[in-house]
Amino acid sequence: MVIHFFRMIIHETYEKRIILPTKADMSRDNFPNLLIKIDKIYSCPYKHLLLDFRNIESLTHSAYMVIMAQVEKSVLKKEKTTKIIIDIKNDSVMKVISKHEDSQVHHRHLTFDNLKNDFKNKSKEYTPDITFAIEKDLKKINIYDFYELNTLITELLGNAVEHGIQNRDINWWLHHRYDSKSKSVKISFVDMGIGIAGSYRKAGLSIDYQKKEDLDIVKDSLLGLLGSSTKDIHRGKGLPQIFRMVENKWISDFILITNKACIRWLDNEFYYQKQDVNFVGTFYSFSINKNNFDKWKKELISHKISA
Repeated sequence: MVIHFFRMIIHETYEKRIILPTKADMSRDNFPNLLIKIDKIYSCPYKHLLLDFRNIESLTHSAYMVIMAQVEKSVLKKEKTTKIIIDIKNDSVMKVISKHEDSQVHHRHLTFDNLKNDFKNKSKEYTPDITFAIEKDLKKINIYDFYELNTLITELLGNAVEHGIQNRDINWWLHHRYDSKSKSVKISFVDMGIGIAGSYRKAGLSIDYQKKEDLDIVKDSLLGLLGSSTKDIHRGKGLPQIFRMVENKWISDFILITNKACIRWLDNEFYYQKQDVNFVGTFYSFSINKNNFDKWKKELISHKISA
């Protein structure tokens, strides 16, 4: 018994097994448990990690992307090694982790000491490839106009790059896929920076905001009350744009997770949730269907007539 106990201590010192939850997704009910596991990937003191996927019964593309983003961050910044155990007979998991024609991942990671000088105005360098790929998905649901999504994707990438330059670490992931069942295109984006609230705190907040919780900061940034954390008067438009697109129902199934804040669009209103565990980064998820596009087009025509 004593020998077994000390063997366990030696094993845990060398390698930490992280057993992922049965349901690994970004839903309101399941994400808190997943976040605890994700946080351990980066924050636990062990240098050797073993990620155990064998208990997973359902895994979403978004959750898998976030897990892999955190793994990469741990490997590169904490110099950890990671191994993954997967039951290859689990079809639901294998479909997500294997490449599929209806699913695409775009990823960029750069770390340079002189990043600010060598990476000027590169936020749009990869945008055309991404927007073209998403446009192909939209055509599958008879949407032949990229409407405001082009500027939205560019803004998300621009924020990831600009804040990444400041921290000498650009690290973003974007996943999109055509869902034949719901006739929609699902888009997820994760920026593995310091998060929205973290960026504002680092840039410096007014006295009124210094004691506010992350959720309040993120909420007000969505409303456009805080401007840009870069202090550039031409930036800070991305979050208010997302807020407007969600309220106008130009996009659906919206989720924003960053630091200790989670914001979702449920039952035609924003649902704000405080988190116990800090998610170091920013995760966006939303979907687009033909109804979203038709609402935008109808409002655009109505605006032109009234003007």
